[in-house]
Amino acid sequence: MRKTTIYIMIFLIAVIFTGCSSLGPKIIEKSSSKERWVKSENLYFEENDALYFRGEVGGVYDLALGKRQAEADAKKRLVEAVSSELTSEYREFIRGSNTVPGDVGRFVDDALESVSRQVNVSGMLAEKAYWERLVERSEKEGSKPYYHIFSLVRIAKKDYEASKDRVVRGLLDKTKTDKNKEAEQMIEEWKRRRDGGLPEQNR
Repeated sequence: MRKTTIYIMIFLIAVIFTGCSSLGPKIIEKSSSKERWVKSENLYFEENDALYFRGEVGGVYDLALGKRQAEADAKKRLVEAVSSELTSEYREFIRGSNTVPGDVGRFVDDALESVSRQVNVSGMLAEKAYWERLVERSEKEGSKPYYHIFSLVRIAKKDYEASKDRVVRGLLDKTKTDKNKEAEQMIEEWKRRRDGGLPEQNR
């Protein structure tokens, strides 16, 4: 009796694991072999004087639309990187200053985020794409296949840095438009340091 109970338990466990292994998506088609940039946990990397950003979208039924969405996601990550780097640079710049009024600091933080989102990043190129066509494995018959798509966008490092410069210029313009003199003076000083400390006319 005891042996019978053990056999039944083993059988039930095997059935459960077999059932679980049959669930989940199954790849029925793919664009190519999966390259390192697709498998990597890093969303961006630098190589040969260029920066690469990866975008991703899943659960889409139209391949062409999905490719555009994945590319847009990669470009969004690029813009976020520009904003993040400039925010770090700006905070490093003001760290040594004890004279920045709180309201000026908040104004610049908000303006930097706003201007960064609107920056026109030129020089971006769609470098590669990888996609998988999948279908859910379940007891339900006739589930509709869908795509999981990755896109890799490339930008030369000089174009990336130029995008950061455009954000700083846009930020300076905003301080002038809003007539925030204290913020304008602070951004002008930051810009001079980023430009190597040279006055605008001498560059």
